[in-house]
Amino acid sequence: MQRCHWRKHKRQLLLIGLLLVLLAVALQFINAPCIVKPSASSADGFAISEALFLHDKLARHPSFSDSITPIYQIENTSWTSVPNLTIDILSIGSLLRPDLLQAQRETMGRYARSFTGVTEADDHSEANCFISRQAAKEIAEHCQFNRNHKPKLSPKDQEPFSELYFWRNMYADWDTFLSKRDNPGGWLCAQKRANDGLQIVLQEMKQTTIPDYLLLVDDDTFVDMPQLTHYLQTIRHDPTEPLIMAGCLIRSITSFTIPFGGFGTVISKGSLKRLLTPISCANVTTFALSEDDFIQNACYRLQQNLYGERQYFREQMSLSDLMHAYVSTHRFADHASWTEESSFCVHSDWIWGYFFNYYNLGNTLDDPKYPIAHNRFTSYRLSEQHSIKGPLSLQHRSAVEGECHYKTSCPPDAHFCHYVTAEQIRQEGQRVFQEPKWVAQVSQQQPIAVFVYPCWDIADGDGLSHFLYDGIHASSQLVLTQDHSAAPVWIVDVRRAGLTSGRYCYRFVNLVKSARDRKRIVIFVYWDDEPVEHFYDCYRATRLLDSTTVFRYKKSMVQGRQWNETMQFVDPGSAMKYGNWKEHSGGPVRHIGGGVRSDIVDGLKNIFNDANIWEVERPVDVSHFWPLSGDNHRSKMWQLRQSLIRVTHQRLSRLLFPFWTSHLQNDKLRDAVSRVIHGNFSQTHEVYVGLSDQGHATDRYLARSAYLHKLAESKIVVIAQKDNLEDQNSLMDALVSGAMVMTDPMLTLPNELQNNVSLVIYHSLDELVTKVQYYLDHEDERIAIAKAGYHVAMNHYRSWQLVERLVSEVADVLFG
Repeated sequence: MQRCHWRKHKRQLLLIGLLLVLLAVALQFINAPCIVKPSASSADGFAISEALFLHDKLARHPSFSDSITPIYQIENTSWTSVPNLTIDILSIGSLLRPDLLQAQRETMGRYARSFTGVTEADDHSEANCFISRQAAKEIAEHCQFNRNHKPKLSPKDQEPFSELYFWRNMYADWDTFLSKRDNPGGWLCAQKRANDGLQIVLQEMKQTTIPDYLLLVDDDTFVDMPQLTHYLQTIRHDPTEPLIMAGCLIRSITSFTIPFGGFGTVISKGSLKRLLTPISCANVTTFALSEDDFIQNACYRLQQNLYGERQYFREQMSLSDLMHAYVSTHRFADHASWTEESSFCVHSDWIWGYFFNYYNLGNTLDDPKYPIAHNRFTSYRLSEQHSIKGPLSLQHRSAVEGECHYKTSCPPDAHFCHYVTAEQIRQEGQRVFQEPKWVAQVSQQQPIAVFVYPCWDIADGDGLSHFLYDGIHASSQLVLTQDHSAAPVWIVDVRRAGLTSGRYCYRFVNLVKSARDRKRIVIFVYWDDEPVEHFYDCYRATRLLDSTTVFRYKKSMVQGRQWNETMQFVDPGSAMKYGNWKEHSGGPVRHIGGGVRSDIVDGLKNIFNDANIWEVERPVDVSHFWPLSGDNHRSKMWQLRQSLIRVTHQRLSRLLFPFWTSHLQNDKLRDAVSRVIHGNFSQTHEVYVGLSDQGHATDRYLARSAYLHKLAESKIVVIAQKDNLEDQNSLMDALVSGAMVMTDPMLTLPNELQNNVSLVIYHSLDELVTKVQYYLDHEDERIAIAKAGYHVAMNHYRSWQLVERLVSEVADVLFG
């Protein structure tokens, strides 16, 4: 009977949970960010309703009124020159379609130091390659290895040919692919041509000089060379740094990346030098993966032998020599004598994908989504496709594909176009490059105009809206403007703009399109505490922005922070490694912590009623704003929420509540701190442990009266952060209340705060009890620390200081 009752109760909770999810979705639409509406009067077909901009509460800055000369104006000058880089082009073509190579030479070749087109006449791995249709079928059948052989696919398993066997199973399948081609033998012969062409240009470089970049493309590809050159000049400042970049990158199920070769692959001077560096393993004693040592890593890969390449290696071979030996040793004409271990069954793109990635031709990317040591290929403006598209939504695929979209078509926005005709190449080659100019600055002494996206009603806004609007309005260096096209600085709230779900991404895309004729600083701020190891992005919009002027900030920059049952405390974790995202985000993600909200300061002033906060009576000895586990004073909604977590964690957490469950079940430290404070001090001291305002005391968005009164009454306020994140907003609230603040350790503790000087850090529950008792007994020391913490918060972390810091840290881009 009890079991049936529980099942009924469980079904009710599940139903409530589903209803809450639907309600949350509905609220997102109700509280949707600024809606972009088309306007027939707009040249770009875009306008923003005046009603959707600033609310009446946000008065314009006195120095920025419509009646005075605007601070920023649009320049009408254009610039058509291209930065000075040396680029060589290698195009893989055919004698059957010479017009394509000629069209590329006439257009793309104008911007290159040299243009080399290779055809059947240049094949030297297998000169005069000819494969009949029957022979092509036999080769395809041989390359499909014995299906009874089931190698392990992971390279770490050390099985020879493990990666190769996986790819061979997908290579040149006769029934589904090769038999449908007009000339299957010609297609097979062409798989060696790309590497033959690479050997030709590398030999020429040995006799002359190495260019800044080498571009490898197919003959039916158009690349907007001025755009590519500008991108390389502005994003990749140093061509001597090893870089391999695909115009369109393919990710496989094994996280193995290959270039969609026809779209183009860019190799920097640093990587070209690695290609030509002799490899000697005779004196290598440590065969281990190496991020930095090219030779050591190459010897380790040879020992792994994942592609069966070791049999072709000889001492002092370069990587390009090894690749050539791999391609040329086994001729198609001799396929009848091939064995499973000695044959050539690899697509030309896979040759580059394997050797370029696994042999460290490029620098490590440190991509948190793909933290694989052999992840060396980057992509042009985050243009990627996934070979297995099942797990990806249509929206996600369209967001990440970028240049990969442009097959057979080549619209003006496309920089790489594949499967195009000679006529299309010549037509697109007439494009005139104009570098976007800055929104012109009239005077550096004037406040910087800032446009905030989206627009909020502050009464219903979140913590970031309080900081941004209050901070910009109170700042003498910044001024809020509703003219997005003339503002040199945009600040985008990632969560409220809808970029975390992509629902409203298209609105931001339209906003960017409407003002893309001018460059500006764009600051993305992800204010939520969510401990994600990536940064949400509206890829379609950031591709349109100038990557050198895009910057990202996030709270809670820690990973691996968690409750340790043995220690009965939290492990601090480590700082997140977001990686080098220069190609689409302006560099690594920066940290932004909490600040002092003006409504908190104003509320406390009203409570103190102009009294000296160091002389007011503080009847509560120690406060911790978290209820005891099982406390009846926890609100009914809080109890319902916890019940839903327990139920949904088993069945629906991965589907419906990934953020909810991960965000709300990490309160073991808070529970423990409340328990030890209550257990050790409640009998002898005045203690407050709980949530005021019926569970909303720590609301991040509103300064509630009961919460502020408890802060003002407390001698000591103990902060315990969630088990999995840092940067709780309550830290600054407590500091400005005049209480002495104690907190668990933080990796991102604000620089100006010092342990035992402006706050006190406890590293265990026992230390917490000891230090609370000590500072209750030593009033002078407690007040001195409280005063120091108060002055740090009020002098360095007010809302305008926070926003000014955001802008000033990147202002060098704007002011030079």
